[in-house]
Amino acid sequence: MNVRSIKILLTAIVLGLASAAVSAQTCAPVPIGLVSAWSGDNNALDARSRYNGTIQNGVTFTTGKVGQALNFAGNNGDRVLIGNPLNLRLQNFTIEAWVKRSSTGVVTNSGSGGLFLAYGQNGYGLYIKSDNRLAVTQIGVSEKVSTLTITDTNWHHVAVTQTGVPFSAGDQVIFYLDGVA
Repeated sequence: MNVRSIKILLTAIVLGLASAAVSAQTCAPVPIGLVSAWSGDNNALDARSRYNGTIQNGVTFTTGKVGQALNFAGNNGDRVLIGNPLNLRLQNFTIEAWVKRSSTGVVTNSGSGGLFLAYGQNGYGLYIKSDNRLAVTQIGVSEKVSTLTITDTNWHHVAVTQTGVPFSAGDQVIFYLDGVA
């Protein structure tokens, strides 16, 4: 089976506004096998396929690591809905994002954690738990939690790779924070 990637190019701010501008940078070339990509450049369009998101409940835009970023204030259910598209129903995948917290004291006002990506019942989600650890979930089914934490307000590249039948005894999940597993 080919390993396909769900690459999230968005630069998400988990809570609040960015406090400093970031110098102009460019993204790396798009990898082969990329399924979907949301850059957050003043919209929620999927640059790779047709699974455009719908912005809801106060998501705004701000300066990102590269270009613009989606800004999630952490309350009122702010999100970008992408549904549960067929191209994201994979066994082997990588989800990655640039993220920046605006507060070291609060991950989200929802209490359960700050989601970077989550879609549909049984879909996958990548997030920071309220105790600052990175986690991946199969929505409504199970989660796997990393020992890696984000406790500062710097930009961080986060990723998770999943191989095998997701959330089964034989699967392999590896979390990355700034390129370190």
